[in-house]
Amino acid sequence: MNRSSFHPFYLSLTPLLMETRSRSDKEVELSVQVNHKLTEKLAAENQRLKALTEKLKKNLLALQQEMKLRKDLEIQLANSQKMEALGQLAAGIAHEINTPAQFIGDHLQFVKESIEEILSPAQQQGASSEFVRNNLPVAIENSIEGVERIGEIVASMRRFSHREHDKDKHPADINQAVMDSLAVSRNQWKNHAEVNTELDPDLPQVSCLLGEVNQVILNLIINATHAISDAKEKGVLGNITIRTKQIENEVQIEIEDDGGGIPEDVRERIFEPFFTTKELGRGTGQGLALAHSVIVKKHGGRLTFKTKQGVGTTFSIFLPISGEEKRFSKEIPYCKGWPKISG
Repeated sequence: MNRSSFHPFYLSLTPLLMETRSRSDKEVELSVQVNHKLTEKLAAENQRLKALTEKLKKNLLALQQEMKLRKDLEIQLANSQKMEALGQLAAGIAHEINTPAQFIGDHLQFVKESIEEILSPAQQQGASSEFVRNNLPVAIENSIEGVERIGEIVASMRRFSHREHDKDKHPADINQAVMDSLAVSRNQWKNHAEVNTELDPDLPQVSCLLGEVNQVILNLIINATHAISDAKEKGVLGNITIRTKQIENEVQIEIEDDGGGIPEDVRERIFEPFFTTKELGRGTGQGLALAHSVIVKKHGGRLTFKTKQGVGTTFSIFLPISGEEKRFSKEIPYCKGWPKISG
């Protein structure tokens, strides 16, 4: 077939092809315009995101600085609170050491005079010599007891501040921590309360920052003492009971007093920094806030309380036990080997 016979058909397609080309050119032009606008929008969005990123970086830096400042402030508050507590305890500890020291001095003077009398050529087999023979061993024994008492106080103080500068947790005997806290605070509570301990002898050791846990226990003991002294008439002793036990994977330390209880209108605020209902000079309001920080934030534990006005308050510390610990089903209501402590 001759190709020229198709010529009219090709000619009929020419307008269509031209229209299609024109339309295609317009679509390409439109596509270019759309792409250009999209490019402009993307560039603007990138600028906006870049500005937002810079702003977020600045906010993050400010937040990090604020967190560091807050952490530094918490450390300063902790040190301040510790100094406050040490200030409260200093006079009492000095008195606790001075009493047996004076006791030792008096007895050693008696021993010295007795030895001089025994060695004296004029020594006679009379009533005086018999008195010396009977009382010299007693004086020596009492002097030894005084030295041991001072040793106990010093040992308690050393354990109380154990690993003070150590930032790592170590296994610790919580029962011993309770007894050391009671020993260093004895002069605070002895004229206001009788203290009873019900400590579980099978209590597992707890991995903790012992120096800070000691400080929390001490704060709660002092708070209990203040609550009793505010609620009781002068000369009337209250009661503080401290219990320890294991509950599943936690160790509980319970400090109970029979003071006046916490007023209902302030219960929600007692863990707030600087909040206090005490009179000027008896606290800065940092104790419970820092106790909450130590137990909850640093140890992942809990610090709770229950209170009833006119009856008293019980604070409970719950510390998680790290590692695999044995669980004991038995509970001893009064711990063997831990005598009742009284003023």
